[in-house]
Amino acid sequence: MITILVTGTQSTLPVRLWAMMRLGFSPDINALVALILMFTVLLCVLAARFLIPRQVATERT
Repeated sequence: MITILVTGTQSTLPVRLWAMMRLGFSPDINALVALILMFTVLLCVLAARFLIPRQVATERT
């Protein structure tokens, strides 16, 4: 709700997704959400790989 009040007449991604929830998503939006999800998962995997020291990771197993 805050996004809708702050943006005014501009259409941001959250506002557009909120509006499309009733009518259904287009293939473009589905592809965008899939890319964002893959990027987030990849970022989490890389962060876990490089931020956890190897000794700690081997001691836990």
